[in-house]
Formats: sequence, structure tokens, C-alpha cells
Amino acid sequence: MTSELPDVTFVITTWVHTIMTPPCTATPRLLVVEDEAILGLLIEAILQELGHTSRHVCSVAEARPLVAGPTSWDLVIVDLGLPDGDGLEVIELLWANHAATPVIVETGYAELPKALDAAEAEGRVVLLRKPFGPVALESAMRQLLSPHRRARPLRLVEERPMTAR
Repeated sequence: MTSELPDVTFVITTWVHTIMTPPCTATPRLLVVEDEAILGLLIEAILQELGHTSRHVCSVAEARPLVAGPTSWDLVIVDLGLPDGDGLEVIELLWANHAATPVIVETGYAELPKALDAAEAEGRVVLLRKPFGPVALESAMRQLLSPHRRARPLRLVEERPMTAR
């Protein structure tokens, strides 16, 4: 008489998956405010590849009801130079309604605007310099979506070209 034992590999795999999976597996809600259509689509593709869903809008006018409304976003990615206004307006409106929402500011400028200094010190904002790639975007997201983001200072995220050794 042979005893029916469960497959050991299945049992171990199931156990490891159970202890390694975070209790909350909800996908973060992300908003992308980028006027350059190609860059906006690229960011959405990167986010999708990372397992996130996002909403993309191209202007302050489109972003305004989304950040002022009842929907809370887990992360907002904002270009500072928008055709109908300044990305700072979007950020200010967002924080007036949802103060804790972290923001990735994407821009060609070397530094964040002075208006965001306090938010940077609090860990609510990260600068992502254009041009950027998937690694820099993912790193900025990890910094801001980490449950311990306020416990450590955030740093500028930028990709460096690979060099031959």
C-alpha cells in the first residue's frame, strides 16, 4: 500500500509564495501628466511592463479634475512644461486635495523648482531628469512607493551610460 503524499515541490513553492507575497496586492493607481504623446505612451508602456496600470493626460486642463476630484492616486508623474500651464499647478492642486500623494517630477531642468524644496525634504517628490529610461523610472517609483519613504532622504534619480571596463 503506497501512501499518497503531496508533491514536495508544489508544497514548498506554495509555502514560499504565501510568505513572500505581500498582504495587499492591489495595483497602485498612477497618473501620468505628459504633453509629449510619444513620451507619455513610453511611460505607460514601462509602467505596464512593471505591472502597473496608469491614466495618461496631456495638459493641465485634463489633469485638473483628476487631481482635484475624489480619486486618490498612489503616485503622480508630472512634466513641468505643459502646453496650457505649469506642472507645478497640477502638483499644488493635487496636494491641496491629497496631501500625501507622492510625485515624480520629470523635466529637462537640473533641479527641482524652489517651490518643491519642502516637499523634497519630506520625501513626497523626486526629480527625474529627461531623458530617462525604465531603470530610472522604476527606481524613482520604488523610492516613493516604499512604505519607509519618509524615514530616509530621497535622492535624484538618473541613469548613467554603461561604460566598458
